[in-house]
Amino acid sequence: MTIILTAHLFRWRQKVVARKVQEAHNTPADYAILVERIPKHLAKSEKLLKEDVKEFFETRALNRKKFPDVKVKKVMFLYRYSEYYKLVDKRDSLMKKKQKLLVDKYYLD
Repeated sequence: MTIILTAHLFRWRQKVVARKVQEAHNTPADYAILVERIPKHLAKSEKLLKEDVKEFFETRALNRKKFPDVKVKKVMFLYRYSEYYKLVDKRDSLMKKKQKLLVDKYYLD
């Protein structure tokens, strides 16, 4: 019983630490915007389309009075993003299984 309680306490503390680390460290993913179904025919090339998207967000999508210093640093197109998210979900599922196996192996022996 003590081992189970210790494992739960350890897991809870790990979640608290992970949350604090996430809040303290910003990454580009914290500021990402997903825009779907941009028509490819709007520009002659992908480079021009990226420039158009960047210009749109810098001039029209932001409230310049409220956010005068916000700039678009990079525009990336992600094709087949549904496949990407499936892979991310699979990775997360495997990580949870791994964590469960480690807890079962080391804390329930």
